Amino acid sequence: MKLGAHVRTAGGVDKAVDRAEEMGAETIQVFSGAPQAWRRKNYSKEEVTAFKARLKETGIGPVFIHGL
Repeated sequence: MKLGAHVRTAGGVDKAVDRAEEMGAETIQVFSGAPQAWRRKNYSKEEVTAFKARLKETGIGPVFIHGL
């Protein structure tokens, strides 16, 4: 069993991995956008690449998306 947390993506989706690592989480869940709105953020290729790199570096995963 893995223990994880719902982490913020403020400042960049890769920052969610940093926050999870700081708290010792092994897996994460993130919102696909603000839960009060229908609008969703479109991440750039660079943001996705940085996110994937941080996941690989830390071994955190799987990632769960909490969306509408």
